[in-house]
Amino acid sequence: MPALLLLWGGTGLLCAGGLARRLNLAELLSLSLMAGMGTVGVWGLLIMGAGLRFGILTASAILLAVGCFGIPQWRRRWRTRQRPHRLGPVAAVFAVLFTAAAVKPLLEVHWLPLLGWDSRITWGYKAKVILEEGTVRVPAFEDPYRVHLQPAYPVLVPIVQAYCAGFDVTRNDGDFKIPIALANLAAIMLLAGTLRRRTDSTAACFGGACLLGYLPAWASAIEVSLPEVVSGACNLAAAVLLARWFSERDSLVASWAVLFAAMSGLSKGEGMIFLFACVGLLLISAIRMGRVRPALSTGSLPIALALIGLAGWKSLELHLPVVCTMDYWGLFVSGQWSVSWAKLCLIAREYASAAVSPYSWGLLFPLYALALVRSTREQRLLGLVVLTYVAALVPAFVLSSWNPLDAHIRIAFPRILLQVAPIAALNVAEVCAAWFGPPQQPAG
Repeated sequence: MPALLLLWGGTGLLCAGGLARRLNLAELLSLSLMAGMGTVGVWGLLIMGAGLRFGILTASAILLAVGCFGIPQWRRRWRTRQRPHRLGPVAAVFAVLFTAAAVKPLLEVHWLPLLGWDSRITWGYKAKVILEEGTVRVPAFEDPYRVHLQPAYPVLVPIVQAYCAGFDVTRNDGDFKIPIALANLAAIMLLAGTLRRRTDSTAACFGGACLLGYLPAWASAIEVSLPEVVSGACNLAAAVLLARWFSERDSLVASWAVLFAAMSGLSKGEGMIFLFACVGLLLISAIRMGRVRPALSTGSLPIALALIGLAGWKSLELHLPVVCTMDYWGLFVSGQWSVSWAKLCLIAREYASAAVSPYSWGLLFPLYALALVRSTREQRLLGLVVLTYVAALVPAFVLSSWNPLDAHIRIAFPRILLQVAPIAALNVAEVCAAWFGPPQQPAG
């Protein structure tokens, strides 16, 4: 039920914002799920930031109302539906694997409870508080001595978790895993739809989706319900739309890229780096392009939602104390950065070790590095965003108070890579399709 409401409301939002008609079916379904989650999350941030209670009924009413804008789109899609493509033997195998990767996490929602410390104590706890109290402005988070609850972590994912779990009166612990499973479904569907549009290869579209769905680290993150899966799906959506902006110069597409990048920042704190990198690249490219196709008035809708969500979270942060025993700015000014060459070497070594681990990534990132050599200009620009995102976190490790530092990196860096793994899978699959497949003209 909550998944259908998210899909319904998200489609209406995409139609109201003018993006739906620019998407194929797989892209429409995947981005609709993400947009529906964003609608609920932004509404929750707005309500709680204003000191009011977040409710399941009001959020559902908004999704139902916004979804009405998508009715003409559904009718048009139904009338112009096409016969499914005939699958070759390779594409058929990938299609079966794709279906398994999409369905398995949805089934595990009812089979497995929340697993792992973070998914239960940090994110699941917030979701349960929001479900019962309607806000995070409660003593459990406003008390500065409850450091283990991580009160300053963004709460878009817990809001959506609370919304999905609120439909089950039995309060099944597994219901809090629904948004993570839906984000995985959206990510692999978006990979399939984008690859289908850009390569016109059925085998590539299913194979690229399987490349992400069967990554050991990605599958493990879904199983333990880490919010990095949601952030990774949002980053992929932003990257896909950024690539279209570079080729089409349509500022409407760019405005939606900003919204999904903002959703990433509201899902995980590191996502703010991705948002700043995307906005910076958009501004630089817009200046260099000179003349771009202006957005319709609907182009202001995603920007407005992004600003509302960010403002809502900032207003909540005023009531959520940040407890930190390390003065990062003081260490930086006093010269700690300049004398940390040994730490930089350790960070570089741990970065390389984590990125090439076949047990976690199945050689995805070494393949990504090779793929960038044969990539298009748009893919290389996205690679620049990924590199900026990863490199921007180096100062945090340099000034980290953890001892030993390598343990900190081994815990944190794989989660950072999770948020850009979908972009890497997209690039690798696209280059492989161009290299090994028959010559094709991109469909869009």
